[in-house]
Amino acid sequence: MVTLSAAYIAIFGLVLARVGGLLVTAPVLGARQVPAQAKIGLAVVLSLIFVPLQMQSSAAVPADIVSYGLVAGRELLIGLAVGFAVGLIFHGITMGSQLVGIQMGFGLGSVLNPASGAESSVLENFYVVLATVIFLTANGHHVVLAAFAHTFDVAPIGAAQLPSINPTQVMAMIQAILVVALRISMPAIAALLLADVGLGLVGRVAPQMQVMIVGAPVKIAVGLLLLAASTPTTAMLMDAVFRGMGHSVSTLMGG
Repeated sequence: MVTLSAAYIAIFGLVLARVGGLLVTAPVLGARQVPAQAKIGLAVVLSLIFVPLQMQSSAAVPADIVSYGLVAGRELLIGLAVGFAVGLIFHGITMGSQLVGIQMGFGLGSVLNPASGAESSVLENFYVVLATVIFLTANGHHVVLAAFAHTFDVAPIGAAQLPSINPTQVMAMIQAILVVALRISMPAIAALLLADVGLGLVGRVAPQMQVMIVGAPVKIAVGLLLLAASTPTTAMLMDAVFRGMGHSVSTLMGG
């Protein structure tokens, strides 16, 4: 049994602040549809797991309330940064699906996205669900927790300064997000561009045909066929990205 000393309780509060920041911004684990009671329970359980590992390596915990609050704010910012870095991958997937949805004409029919709480197209919701399933099957939640545990080595609990962020790695992560968005959307966008060119030629040959009316279902059919054909490749791309995000987050924190 662990003795609940004042130092243990103080370190538990700091670890809980860092874990809470992670669950606020991390995808899947901190999704809006997850009940608040479940998030609080998960944060407490994870904190109880990490606290014994930090009792020996943590810095001196401030005694006064003001200094302790500042250190707790630092821990919260670290957790928010880690969760946001992981969430950027989902933002890249969402960006690619938005590009395809706009080209197919799905942008006019928006529904509520439970992951973000904002309106989005049906196609975007499909990709969010697909990414969530692949995230779990690829053990992405294990990768996130492993990368989060590494932050305690890079930035020990109770230290006064924030960890240094590698700007080169930040740019590399942004570049990777744009690459993911383009690789998801480019097959469908290229096919839809060819469909537009074909419809334009048909409109020139047969001016009496209502190209705008005929073209809408044609573009939707072409887009759906290409999406169906490219979904296995997209799934493999997501799997590779999720399996490698732990290294990206660790490098981002200077590890």
